[in-house]
Amino acid sequence: MTTTKSPICLLQWWILPFFAFVVTNAVFAQGLNYPTSKAFTPLYCEGDDLRWVRPKPIVLYKEVPGSRIEIPNMPPVKEQGWAPACRAFSLAALLQKYTCEKWKNDIPDCSHPPPDSEISYFGMMAYTSVRISGQGSSQVFGKFLDLDNSSKNWGSAYDLLESFRSHNKLFLEGCKKYDVLFTKPKEELFDRLKDIYKSRNFKGDGALSGPRLELDRVLSTSANSKIITTALKKETYEEFLYSVLFEGCREESFPVGGWSTRAYPEDGVDVGPADIKAMILKALQRGKVAWIPSVCLSAGTDGLCDENQSHAVLVSGYRRAQRGASFIDLFKIHNSWGLQWQRENNDGWVDAELFVSSMGRRIKSDGTSRIGSASVIWLE
Repeated sequence: MTTTKSPICLLQWWILPFFAFVVTNAVFAQGLNYPTSKAFTPLYCEGDDLRWVRPKPIVLYKEVPGSRIEIPNMPPVKEQGWAPACRAFSLAALLQKYTCEKWKNDIPDCSHPPPDSEISYFGMMAYTSVRISGQGSSQVFGKFLDLDNSSKNWGSAYDLLESFRSHNKLFLEGCKKYDVLFTKPKEELFDRLKDIYKSRNFKGDGALSGPRLELDRVLSTSANSKIITTALKKETYEEFLYSVLFEGCREESFPVGGWSTRAYPEDGVDVGPADIKAMILKALQRGKVAWIPSVCLSAGTDGLCDENQSHAVLVSGYRRAQRGASFIDLFKIHNSWGLQWQRENNDGWVDAELFVSSMGRRIKSDGTSRIGSASVIWLE
């Protein structure tokens, strides 16, 4: 089977009070090639599970005893498919982990949360790919789903976390099964939804019966006919998309918003890769998962990310390794490229130096670039 790459995200600015940085989503669909990047260079130690690795590594390090830090009981690794969803998936995993810690008696195994406590990774797009109005804790999520990544009104990662202080409800996984929707090729799902929306007419609700049936077929679900009819009458495709995917899904209360958001570096502070590595390690030493909103998979000669080549991940582990007289640091990445990628890349254990050297950058007033503000975020 021939495989191709299909990045569809656009570069955008996220402006924060005190923080500003460049972020995009990287999109790589099921059945498509994953990008190769120095940012995610896997490293291997003696004793690692190499059953899934092809080809087998030639170089093996020895883990330095006592160096390992690994956040236990992480949420499951899920596959974002071809959608621009790395921001949503990484944030959902971050909030699921926070929920598991707060409700540890009810969620003993965070990799398999019970249905009434399982945050929808797909549903998180209802918050990460919408227009947001207001400031800080008074922000309001708009019912507008932008999967073309063209919206200039998306909130920042920092502001998004702050917004949950006043909006502590999230969609459950059971509402819409992401893996059911996104195992379909893009042209059979969202391209078809766009065609259905464009071809609708308003000669009475009866004239919408055809589009309603077609939507049921495309979504592989018996959707509420009233919701579909309302969705087809929306003024914009983005409003229609939000309505047909999320209206009727009940938001459940979660223990979100009770945290203190930590972000590094602050706006205007020029830091280097070593500073970023030290801050990630600090978070891990405190038992916190680090959210990295912008890892550059491919950069131009100016040091800035190529279009559609920035990705968001979590860092959930650290260890130090040795080979002869040489030492090297590893970070464990919790990625949204699925279980297969995790297995084939040593469960996400990558070269820490190359990883932190691939942070998203922004242009300074003198024309040079620096690592973006709020490149490392965690919850206290």
